[in-house]
Amino acid sequence: MPSAADMATLVVVALEVTMTITASLAGTVFESRWPEPAVPPVSLPRFLFATAADRAGQPALVDGATGQVTSYGELAKRVRRAAAGFAAHGLGKGQVVAILAPNQPDWLACAYGATTAGGVVSGINALSTPDEVAAHLRDSGARFLVTVPALLGVARAAIERAGGDVPIVLLGAAAPGTVAFAELLAHGDRPPQAAIDPAVDLALLPTPAVPAACPRV
Repeated sequence: MPSAADMATLVVVALEVTMTITASLAGTVFESRWPEPAVPPVSLPRFLFATAADRAGQPALVDGATGQVTSYGELAKRVRRAAAGFAAHGLGKGQVVAILAPNQPDWLACAYGATTAGGVVSGINALSTPDEVAAHLRDSGARFLVTVPALLGVARAAIERAGGDVPIVLLGAAAPGTVAFAELLAHGDRPPQAAIDPAVDLALLPTPAVPAACPRV
C-alpha cells in the first residue's frame, strides 16, 4: 500500500497535470461538426411550446425525486396560468423574477411563465446564504422572489438585508406575507400578450460562478 507521502505526491502530480491541461485549453474554441441550428425569431416560451399541442399527452418532465410526470399539455397550461398570475400581480416587461429553489417541475412553470409575461428569469443557487441572495436581489433589481418553504427563512432575511420590498411567491403551502403558487395560478390561462422582441429583450439573467464572498449578476 502506498505511504501517505506517496499519496500526497500523486495528488500534487494529478493537480499539476490538470492545471497544465486547463491552461493549454484556455482561449480554445471547440467548433461542432454539425451545422449551426436555425433559431427562429420568436420568444423563448413560444419556441419551446410551439408543438406542445401536438404532443399534449406525452411526458415533458419527470421529477426524479418523486416520479411525478408532467405532460407537455399540462406544462403548457401551467406556464400560461403562471404568466397570467405574474401579470395580475404587476410583473412588467423586462422586470426580473428571481428563483431560489431546488430543481422541480414548478421551477420551470414559474420560469417560462415569467418569460411569457415579458419578464426576465434569474436563478439563484439553493445553497446560497442570505447575504449572497441579498446581493443577487440588489444587483438584478428583482421584482419577485420565488422560493420554497424550506428556504423561506433565507428569502425573508435576504429581502430585509437587500433593503427592498420584494414579494415572495411560495412553491408550496401558503405562508403569511407570501403569494402561494396556487394563488398565482388562479388568474386563468389567458395571459396578456407581451410585446417581446427576441432579438433584443432578455429572457434569462444567469448568475456567474464567483467566490461566495462576492456574488454578482
